[in-house]
Amino acid sequence: MKKATIALALCVAMLGLASVAMAGEVKMILATGGTAGTYYPFGGAMAKIWNSKIPGMNVTAQATGASIENIRLMNKDEVELALVQSDNIDWAFYGKEVFKEKITKMAAIAVLYPEIVHIVVRGDSPAKTFADLKGLKVGVGLPVAERKPTSGNSRKSTA
Repeated sequence: MKKATIALALCVAMLGLASVAMAGEVKMILATGGTAGTYYPFGGAMAKIWNSKIPGMNVTAQATGASIENIRLMNKDEVELALVQSDNIDWAFYGKEVFKEKITKMAAIAVLYPEIVHIVVRGDSPAKTFADLKGLKVGVGLPVAERKPTSGNSRKSTA
């Protein structure tokens, strides 16, 4: 099911981009994420498919600071396409969390895959459910700008 959803999303995106490409060579930048993350190789694969299957298409996957930076790059017209977490789009659209003002200069064209969060505890931890994390010290990863908002959501839901 997951592969079928991704394939369908890519086909829909390619059809839309193909109609644009018929007008001549089209150059676009796809804002992805850090080179060590998921978004950069995923975006590179998408760009490779588009470039090889759509005549006149030239999409370049650009490494970025991921979702939040990608939204800001879109708003400044520095990129044409971006991979973005859905909660970050919501924050930008409504001017919440890290976005002080509403950013509405964007549109979603496809959901590429669900993002799953894994919560792991030591075997001797008293936490057996998510609710059991309340009051415990929780490590949420490196203090990368992209992770702070998502981690903040986790902290809020356990407070």
